[in-house]
Amino acid sequence: MYFLKMKAWLLFLFSFGIPFILMLINIIIAIIIGKPLLIFISDNILLLLSLIVFMSWIWAIGTRIDKKIPEDLRMKPGLFKFCVIYSIIYMLIFSAFALLLVAEIINPGLNFIIIIPFHLLAMFSTLYCDYYIAKNIVMAEKKERVGISSYLPYFILMWFYPIGIWFIQPKVNRIFANTDKSQGLAFLLSL
Repeated sequence: MYFLKMKAWLLFLFSFGIPFILMLINIIIAIIIGKPLLIFISDNILLLLSLIVFMSWIWAIGTRIDKKIPEDLRMKPGLFKFCVIYSIIYMLIFSAFALLLVAEIINPGLNFIIIIPFHLLAMFSTLYCDYYIAKNIVMAEKKERVGISSYLPYFILMWFYPIGIWFIQPKVNRIFANTDKSQGLAFLLSL
């Protein structure tokens, strides 16, 4: 997948830089024309696009890195895949929910109580994805079982996403640098 060989600056640009600049421009335009709901709607769309690019990067790493780890050390990817898919679905639903709140279509009182468990699950999902990627990156490099002290720095870098990209992506590039083009073609043909 393209995300595995993308340079850190390009990944940063697509997942954070361009959406951030567009959000600033959007805010300026919306202030000039005086439409605060327009700011919220378009910024929400830009944020969702940014998060989808980020979660696609996470998915690309998490679903392919296990092939770089000895089979007896591999983590089961089922929970990871659930967490990524749940996070994306949650982001879409929460954005719609927030839009309905801002547009005053729904009452915030009881609805916040309903959404809290889903939000907590989304927080767990995000942290689990960070853990899964961090631990697998270190195991792919060392080819051995690793303790928390080995992957904690990567977990923290994953958590601080726009900054962490600059440190994590070069590692991902090195791990996947020796993947030849025939493997990539075989993967594309298997889809």
